[in-house]
Amino acid sequence: MDFNNIKEIFKNKGELTIHDGKDHVFQFIKLQHWHPAEEDILLIHEMFQLKGLVGNFSEVALDIIEFSPDKLIFHSPSMVKSINAPNSNGFIKFALIKHPFWNKLLFHLREVVVFRAMESSSWQVETQEIFPLLEGKIKEMQLNAEGGVKILKG
Repeated sequence: MDFNNIKEIFKNKGELTIHDGKDHVFQFIKLQHWHPAEEDILLIHEMFQLKGLVGNFSEVALDIIEFSPDKLIFHSPSMVKSINAPNSNGFIKFALIKHPFWNKLLFHLREVVVFRAMESSSWQVETQEIFPLLEGKIKEMQLNAEGGVKILKG
């Protein structure tokens, strides 16, 4: 797969529609082009990106995120008011993607990306890799900066 070509599409259009190996269709959307919806999830590929979204976190919260599986979505208060999703009570949803293929793709895009599942018959990129947040049982956890943890779905 040509990650540089994918990066150019994403850079020029502000979004990328992908078809994965299990027939899922979803979008990666640039944060600045995003019109928040409650089901959207912010994707990060490295821990450094987290600080821009949620500010400083306790070591406990950072360890939970860093050592979590790919199928875990976090809910956390956002320090960036412009990215609060509707009906979120000031919380955002995010996931650290560690799966080698998807992590490499996100690394090439070089920014926090919004993930949105969709139903579509057209896409720009097709891969046999399965996106981890669309396969199997997904768990959700609420974290706050002080280390508070609450399991929401699991």
